Amino acid sequence: AETLARGPGRSQLFLAPTRPLVVQHARSVGSLLEGPPTQVYTGAVPPERRRGLFPPPVLLFATPQVVANDLKAGELRPDDFSLVVFDEAHRAVGDYPYVALGRAFARVPGTRILGMTASPGSSREKILQVMENLSVAPRGLEYREVDDPDVAPYLHPVNVQPVVVENPPALKEVARRLRAALERQVSRLRQRGYFLDVETVGRGDLLRLGEALRSERIRQRSGADRVPGSYWEIVTAQAVAMKAFHAVDLAETQGAESVRRFLTRLRTRGGGKLSPADREFLRDPDVVEAVGGLDLGGVEHP
Repeated sequence: AETLARGPGRSQLFLAPTRPLVVQHARSVGSLLEGPPTQVYTGAVPPERRRGLFPPPVLLFATPQVVANDLKAGELRPDDFSLVVFDEAHRAVGDYPYVALGRAFARVPGTRILGMTASPGSSREKILQVMENLSVAPRGLEYREVDDPDVAPYLHPVNVQPVVVENPPALKEVARRLRAALERQVSRLRQRGYFLDVETVGRGDLLRLGEALRSERIRQRSGADRVPGSYWEIVTAQAVAMKAFHAVDLAETQGAESVRRFLTRLRTRGGGKLSPADREFLRDPDVVEAVGGLDLGGVEHP
């Protein structure tokens, strides 16, 4: 409310990683704050419908990828906003869109950035990395603990009763095929000398390798070091492994429809001009079999 009063002609942006969170925030803030109208931008709203729905000032609630795409297309401008709120701010690492958005909004004079999270990180270094990626100065950190008086009244005992929901057999087979594609790329990377001391390669391992490969590419461009001829093969294997990892995660936690949408985006982005990693992933024999399993119909998580 204070930011709206200081800049009544500028909008406010509330970012959250999922559509349900975006809708929840729009409802709660809209019910508490008397001011500009609320707008919800998620992937469920096509670009042609979003176009022209933004006469500032508004309270805009959106997923980060949608905002990143609209900023790139010129449909939104960073200086439209006086306040940008990053919910689940701990996601501002690696290639997640929060990182690029934090940098874009930090360049706008007078725009306040607020990051919020209940899971900031397990170490000081990780917390500071998130803050740096969102362009939040260390002096801007505020934290609360369970015993703080403004937190304790809202904490209640939790009774957890785990309920295991099995995926349908056909969807398990889709996940198994996708995991086989992932392991194929991990084996390629091991043959090149990576992950030799890692028993089970996880997402974090692949992300760190990607960062190292990008640094290697920068050295190559600067002429300070020479990248071996196998560099692009390793880059492709890492990128394909990341896609396979994401597809496995979708199959095991989100269901068949989420996997279908992910594969469709890979096939159609860039006007159908596939990157080498996209092409290799989609042509992998296990991915082809997984796609066939998805096309059988009726395969969905409960």
